[in-house]
Amino acid sequence: MQRQNLTAAISDREPPQSLRTQIADAVEAAILGGEHPPGARLIERELVDRFGVSSIPVREALQDLEAKGLVVKVPNVGCRVVEFTKHDTEAVCEFRRTLEPLVFRWAAARITIEWHAPLTEQWVRFSRAAATGNSPDFFREDIAFHRLIWQIAGNRFASRALEGTIGPLLAAGLAIDSNSVSFNLQREARKHKPILDAILAGDGDRAANLLLEIAGNFEFHFRSAAIPAPVRKRGR
Repeated sequence: MQRQNLTAAISDREPPQSLRTQIADAVEAAILGGEHPPGARLIERELVDRFGVSSIPVREALQDLEAKGLVVKVPNVGCRVVEFTKHDTEAVCEFRRTLEPLVFRWAAARITIEWHAPLTEQWVRFSRAAATGNSPDFFREDIAFHRLIWQIAGNRFASRALEGTIGPLLAAGLAIDSNSVSFNLQREARKHKPILDAILAGDGDRAANLLLEIAGNFEFHFRSAAIPAPVRKRGR
């Protein structure tokens, strides 16, 4: 079943991409989908067999995922899905509250008309994912929305820093019970619409303040989520 899911993730991609990128995207989707939980090993030879490719694009894909902060290399073990400690979570949340609002301000100040349609279309995909009630799809489209805003902001160093922290935070965030009344996917997606409107209107202060509200809500649910030990230790 795992192989079918990941192969489908590759075949659904548009337009054609390199094997390296397709594999990285498929494994990222599996991580965000909970198929590879925090702490799980990603064994290179198993990925080679699963995708039916040589070890080179798999190794390159794992390097890309490491750069995104989704996997870490462990000496004498290989790659594991990133696993946050309580201290890690606090540090990442603090970092996000400091940097990402500034990046949203830059995006609002620098957006051009050419970006209006792509950003709006990404929010629509995000909203549709929320409507399905599928939390993995929700988190994938959520980070895609944020990544597009980082790109619009035009600072690759800030984007790289955020990529290595917020991606893994959202991956670990799948521990949240997204079906609970307190964390409703559609309600959370609707909160992003005013951010979209603010950036399109060039209102950086409003976009930044709205982001801080959303980030604070996510942090609250993330910290209060109970993560059962057996799930975290799977994939030894």
